[in-house]
Amino acid sequence: MCLEIDKKLRIFEAVLSEMTELVFIGDANGNILYVNKAFQAITGYKSADIAGKSFAFFLDGENLKRAMDNYAMTLKGKNSEYELCFNNTGILYEYKNIPLKDEKDHIIGVIGIASDVTEWKQIKKEHRLLNELEDQFLGNHTKEPAKISDELQMQIVQHKRVEEERNNKINSLQSLIDFSNLMNNEVLEAEIVKHTSLILKNKFKSDILSVLMLNNQKNVLNASAVIPAMPLDKFARKELFLNPSLCNVIKTGQAFLVKDIDKDIPCDCLLYNVGMGGYMCLPLIAGGETIGVVQMIKKENGYWDNAETHRLISAYIGLVANAIHRVRLTNITKLAAITDALTGVYNRGYFDDMLEKFLALAKRNNEPLSVLLADIDYFKSINDTYGHLAGDILLQEVTKSISHTLRKSDTVSRYGGEAFAIILPATDMMSAIEKAEKIRKYVRTIEFDKVVTGKSLKLTISIGVANFPEHGAECESVITAADSALYKAKRSGRNRVETP
Repeated sequence: MCLEIDKKLRIFEAVLSEMTELVFIGDANGNILYVNKAFQAITGYKSADIAGKSFAFFLDGENLKRAMDNYAMTLKGKNSEYELCFNNTGILYEYKNIPLKDEKDHIIGVIGIASDVTEWKQIKKEHRLLNELEDQFLGNHTKEPAKISDELQMQIVQHKRVEEERNNKINSLQSLIDFSNLMNNEVLEAEIVKHTSLILKNKFKSDILSVLMLNNQKNVLNASAVIPAMPLDKFARKELFLNPSLCNVIKTGQAFLVKDIDKDIPCDCLLYNVGMGGYMCLPLIAGGETIGVVQMIKKENGYWDNAETHRLISAYIGLVANAIHRVRLTNITKLAAITDALTGVYNRGYFDDMLEKFLALAKRNNEPLSVLLADIDYFKSINDTYGHLAGDILLQEVTKSISHTLRKSDTVSRYGGEAFAIILPATDMMSAIEKAEKIRKYVRTIEFDKVVTGKSLKLTISIGVANFPEHGAECESVITAADSALYKAKRSGRNRVETP
């Protein structure tokens, strides 16, 4: 099964499996991948029997052609509606196909929903014939007007209600798929939370909705969204935000439901006076871990006492969790691509990109910009004497020392081997030399005694300083000047700061 379809199926299945309508999901090649319980009951085909088969497995003739034509239309991005009969059943089904899309907005398959309209078609036919008879009477007045029997009238009302319910289900599923596509296109976690809170509040008509997210260390719960806005100390216990384990949903990863606040026992975390009605707390689970909670409050008794609503909300929450997980993985991947794995600072490629951007900004703002190239003295000798593991630890410790002395606006990168490159925006030559001296002295004073047991290892560092516009107007000229200054520091005895 297509991995992207499999992801969506895991989220949609709770909703699809219990639908009384017939539902199938197919891939971009026209092969059926999933059918729900109703489909299996009507056709007699189990999901395992039909998986991977085309429509030709259970359709033929005009029905097969109609199904394939509409499937092809849906794969082009258009919703389609059509009618067909399953082989040898004589039962007429009305189908609606909806395209399924992946995270890149590419169509990867089709979801189809069908309802038995055989009886409804017959009733509408009878109704139409009666209307025609009535029209004839009004035209020639030769007959009594045709009367619709009470039984037929009741059937019409009943089937209109069934048709309305079916359309509501299809619209709900369409909304869920649209929401899935929206989540696929989001690239920022904050935007996912923002859209989720607004859409869920409106979709399920909750009076209050909150999204609470765990921090990376999972020891703080942050209120990412509360609608309508209110002071947090009026909404939930203050201790909850500093001790998320107080929340049973966070602790167990299981949803918590209070159908009626007067009858059910509420949780200890909520301080807001619901008054009447109830609420749902649902876990956001991504990558097998609970990362947050969505809480929806409705001041109406019995509102949440609906299994279909629970399944639909759970599907929405599943899509949200998947989207957040995807964005976080993407961010991790992006960060890994620009980060040096050993030291945790940026790598050479990122430094080159950022220097170009910072230099362009300096030119536009008519500001100076300085670059430091720093190199650990006698590092090869340390590696040879104490081993590469000790050398790696020293690189990490020197990185911490350099980072400790820098501003948030400064950028440090591992330039290669034991060398580091530092960008100092809006910094003139004199200030850059002072910063370099501060780094050199700080590294010199630290005893790296944890590297070699029982011994205190002193390190020194040599630094070359260059500046825009003093040493050139392009990245290459500034770097060349800084490299020349570093070589000068090494040649002059090391443990010093030099300029070109």
